[in-house]
Amino acid sequence: MKLVKITHYRDKDPEETSEFVWFEGSKEEVIKRFRRQVEYLLPVFEGLKPIAAKLDEHECFITFAEGLSKYAYWIRVEIRVD
Repeated sequence: MKLVKITHYRDKDPEETSEFVWFEGSKEEVIKRFRRQVEYLLPVFEGLKPIAAKLDEHECFITFAEGLSKYAYWIRVEIRVD
């Protein structure tokens, strides 16, 4: 399993994003890191607010953003199964 960070930078084209694999490991390790990112690091250090989430067995992600504009800075954290 992988924990992936997808970033859209402010004032860029809405389709232009970058991906970074934050962590790879077992299901338990990835879920632990996921929780730390979405409960503490992104809201506290980045100052972003959660705007969308899907947390089920087929798809798991949370998106944080500085605003609702399509040109806003946002980060999506998702779990991928390889």
